[in-house]
Amino acid sequence: MSQVLVAPPWTSGCPEFKALGKLHVLYSDTLAKSKIEAIGRHADVQLARPFGSEAELEQHILEAIDSYRIDAVLTLDEFSIGPVSRSAHERGLRGAGPHIHLARNKWAMRNAFEAAGVRNPRFRRVRNLHDLETAAADLRLPAVLKPTEGAASIGHTILRTGDNLQIVWEHGSAFLHTLATGRTVGAIEGFSEPEFILEEFIEASTASWYDDATFGDLVSVEGLVVRGVYHPIAVTSKYPLAPPFTEVGQITPCVLPLAKQLPIVDFARRAVDAQQLDTCATHTEMKLQANGELCMVESAARTPGALMTRQILEVFGVDMIDLLSRALLGETIDVPALQYQPVHGAAGPVAIISLTPGGEPWRHYPRINKALDLRSYLNPAVEFEIAWGSDYEDGEPVKPYDPKLGTPNYIANVFLKAPTVELLIEAQQVLMNQSEHIFAAQSWRPALALKTT
Repeated sequence: MSQVLVAPPWTSGCPEFKALGKLHVLYSDTLAKSKIEAIGRHADVQLARPFGSEAELEQHILEAIDSYRIDAVLTLDEFSIGPVSRSAHERGLRGAGPHIHLARNKWAMRNAFEAAGVRNPRFRRVRNLHDLETAAADLRLPAVLKPTEGAASIGHTILRTGDNLQIVWEHGSAFLHTLATGRTVGAIEGFSEPEFILEEFIEASTASWYDDATFGDLVSVEGLVVRGVYHPIAVTSKYPLAPPFTEVGQITPCVLPLAKQLPIVDFARRAVDAQQLDTCATHTEMKLQANGELCMVESAARTPGALMTRQILEVFGVDMIDLLSRALLGETIDVPALQYQPVHGAAGPVAIISLTPGGEPWRHYPRINKALDLRSYLNPAVEFEIAWGSDYEDGEPVKPYDPKLGTPNYIANVFLKAPTVELLIEAQQVLMNQSEHIFAAQSWRPALALKTT
């Protein structure tokens, strides 16, 4: 029986790990009780360990590999990819390989793309206030300041002409220090000693790609690298981002015709090949530009988040997590060619955030009601499931949107399935346009006290 180690954090909805063999799950000893209970329903061995740095996490992974004779190590978490990949490589197990920094560190990633001739925005490294001043003088503003070790749009700041650079640096550094101290997104050295990259805004346009403004200028390609060979699986359409860069919805299948998907896939291939990865999933994002041009945003060595692996499974019947897991175990797998014709309708999530589609804050912040019923708002043919944000319990008020938080702003993720892509888009538009009204109409109310006589 294969011995499989899943490193932190545990991602719900992936019981297929259990089918691979004996399942070991390593997680932080500060993990919430509810998450530990969820892990217990799947894991054969639970390994609660203290760690405050990537080095400590890596050491725990190495000890687990040696103690339990682990055959494969995997994670679905961006912030654990580095330690997992390095540990696997050190013990001769399959994984992303020794060049994982080219998929984690945005400075190294940008340089790899540039060397390979992959179209990039202009960029500069920022490790202190002087670097920021030099970069701001050299690049065209507005520009975006990102943590080099970041993910999920966490800690992004838009830098504009006239901004006080000292305040920008102090606020950005303090924000990352807070995340590092609270260990809320993983043990990331880059947050304890903040390092950023300043990138010029990518001049994006959907004019030569889509016929209307419904869809966003960001697309992604989901794929696998198996023993150094890249296999693109699907292209994902997206809606316009919430400011500054928070994703609010995806569509599978991609609404672009195949002829327009193929150059996107080729662009993704060039980017992934530049990262010299061995065996891993990939999530590659790019901006659409005028005249059919493309510009690379980033490419991660992991499965896509926000329920996107489920979209691909539901629509195309391709299980990316199962394929990745079996590849890591050394099995010979048959990765399907690019998927663009749906087998089962359409699917995609809508992230509920406390902003209107126009980017305005909600006027009211109703209390969370986890018995929320969406049936009266959606076509009866559309199925839905609600995954609530981990910060919310019944009765808690919705939090205002924080531009620095990225995806942690999600109040809930609503996963939708429809017989056609047209019905899916209709349902997604309803939720994006009416979420404030829906949440207010069904706001949580305290139970009435029973009268006694």
